Amino acid sequence: MLITIYKIILGKNKNLAAFKEMLNIKINFEIIDNNTSYKSVKKLIKSDPIYKLIPSKTEKKSIINQHIDEMKKLLKQCNKVFPHDEIYNTNSLDIQEKKKLLEKELAISDFENLLKEKINKNEVSWEESLRKFGNEIRWKNENIDDVKKMEIFKEYMFNLRENKKKEFRKLLQDKIGLNQEVKWHDAQHLLQNDERFREVQVRDREVIFTEYMTFVQERIAEEFAKFIEECELITKDLPTDGIEFKNFVNKLNYDIRFQRMYKHPDKRDKLIKNRIKFLKFQFEKQKRQESKMNNRYRPNNRNTSETWEKGNIIK
Repeated sequence: MLITIYKIILGKNKNLAAFKEMLNIKINFEIIDNNTSYKSVKKLIKSDPIYKLIPSKTEKKSIINQHIDEMKKLLKQCNKVFPHDEIYNTNSLDIQEKKKLLEKELAISDFENLLKEKINKNEVSWEESLRKFGNEIRWKNENIDDVKKMEIFKEYMFNLRENKKKEFRKLLQDKIGLNQEVKWHDAQHLLQNDERFREVQVRDREVIFTEYMTFVQERIAEEFAKFIEECELITKDLPTDGIEFKNFVNKLNYDIRFQRMYKHPDKRDKLIKNRIKFLKFQFEKQKRQESKMNNRYRPNNRNTSETWEKGNIIK
């Protein structure tokens, strides 16, 4: 009796699997659209011998409608994720391969969205995430394996950390600006209540701060170089050493870009001297060019009406 029941169940399962396989082959992405209905699908498959393997009309209709709904859902998701993709029109793939490839891509997209929704802190480990979200449908999706999931997770966490660092640098720019006097100890007290400070990993905070202060020094030097290029007080006739040069340098103290260079007086003075020398060089170069042009067009005083013979001296 039990064997008979088992054979009936086994036979029914085989028929069901064959029916679903037939639907996958015949009712594919080249057939399905938003207007596909049970009646239109039935017309396409009712002549197939496999169609008769499921005797119950109600069960058959339920299976067909379920397949239509699943295919429409995949198609809708596909249009969102790949608006210009023609994955299901690739002739080199058969219907099943296209379906599997699409399902994998959509599973990856769902998994990435799950991480975005659930994980906002950059100190979460893979093991902790697995414990918290491992029972989520988008996590359990078998269309992507654990190796691929871990790869996506690591990439997401890396990008998340980099974004947090970027926000922290912006915080430093907002709160510290080009103030080169701020020390790390003071900066921590200044920034500790800001979310952008707390969301960066502790080991990264001081490193980013140190890098930022290096950037501050470079930016101060760049702005000072721009200042001396624009400054009309600096001319070619200025001295480049001695008390007269020092007296002139003190006159530039009116500009904040000059004031910020107080920590580097030697570098500041060197840039000013180089600017004076450059202006002098440009002036002398221009004079040489003008002299050359004048000589080129200067008239020849020699009497060209006289014939020249061998041995004559040109006057």
